[in-house]
Amino acid sequence: MKANKGRDDLPISRIRELFSYDPNTGELVWKERSAETFKSKAGYVNFMREFCGKSAGAVSNRGYLRLKIQERSYLSHRVIWALFYGEWPSAEIDHINGVKTDNRILNLRNVPMLENERNKSRPENNTSGYIGVWYRKDKDLWQAAIRANGVRYHLGYHETPELAYAARLKKQKELGFHENHGR
Repeated sequence: MKANKGRDDLPISRIRELFSYDPNTGELVWKERSAETFKSKAGYVNFMREFCGKSAGAVSNRGYLRLKIQERSYLSHRVIWALFYGEWPSAEIDHINGVKTDNRILNLRNVPMLENERNKSRPENNTSGYIGVWYRKDKDLWQAAIRANGVRYHLGYHETPELAYAARLKKQKELGFHENHGR
């Protein structure tokens, strides 16, 4: 099931009924509910045993915490934003420190997609140790590049990955990328 991108189809009042949130730890916890809110006694008993008082959500294959509310999947950080600020985020939620499960409110910011893209973590399959830098076996050199605003900037070939990354960092700053980009 695909996660909602924060559409305001779930009232904030409902979120407040379902969860408590600690902004200092980032933990979202299922609240106790009355038996009348469940279709069956077994459903109520199962909820009380498996969920009530426990952290909401599980880590998705993309590394973010997700949870289900009324048979719909939501990204936890979007639910947290709505719960804390009383409205659904208008854009994307960026995890400032790059840790996708760190949902402390001071680590979350509501930003346009372009700005969120400028604060990406280094991909896990990266072999150079630097974002935007890779080894070109055919040239026996390290290549650097960056993409911004739909344009790919080739930043040359370099003797070492460090030199290639220096070129990448310079261009990142020129283009206004977040200081955490690629960490």
